[in-house]
Amino acid sequence: MLNTKRNIVLRARGLHKIFESGGRMLEVLDNINMDVSRGELVAIMGASGVGKSTLLHILGALDQPTSGELNIIGKNVFEMSLDKQARFRNKHIGFVFQHHHLLPEFTALENVLFPALIAGKSDELYGRGIELLETVGLRERMSHRPDQLSGGECQRVAVVRAIIMSPDVVLADEPSGNLDTTNSESLHSLLRIMAEKDRQAFVIMTHDIKLAEQMDRCGYLEDGCVHF
Repeated sequence: MLNTKRNIVLRARGLHKIFESGGRMLEVLDNINMDVSRGELVAIMGASGVGKSTLLHILGALDQPTSGELNIIGKNVFEMSLDKQARFRNKHIGFVFQHHHLLPEFTALENVLFPALIAGKSDELYGRGIELLETVGLRERMSHRPDQLSGGECQRVAVVRAIIMSPDVVLADEPSGNLDTTNSESLHSLLRIMAEKDRQAFVIMTHDIKLAEQMDRCGYLEDGCVHF
């Protein structure tokens, strides 16, 4: 896939993150530069504790870098006010975490539609929610609550919830971390289907080598830098 300027949905330049710990300055991210194109799947691997989650939080505007620039769909996110960042994030960025964080009292479909409900678009996106759950093989499970679903089914619901609002980029933190081999392979296929179907970009932080091998590109986070 060509990383033309028109296709780039996420661009990071010179991202640094420094934490203070015990009176010492700890540089976790050091001059991160990366581009991600629409419809592209990018994996970031690295040992535990090297800063993968920190990087994901910054790419998702959940945390601020010490310095650097993040552009999503051509907008400099960190030049926005915090309120504007929150609105921008809700519209343009989806998140999938290792733990699905589904609402236990809601059905699978209600969980998927929850972001749309907050945005006042649940009626408008009701049909899309059903269509996406059918796409991931949960047509017969839409009315089931999380405690009636398997771990793999819950994670599929979480992925659909992340894309229901058609975000430009989806950020995933160890999405297959709690899944067995069969469900991990299903998740890999699902991410590919969604990237091709809606042209969303996926950036995935993972230890899963099999998942990383199925992505379009894989980078390795080490010593604060991502090496592709």
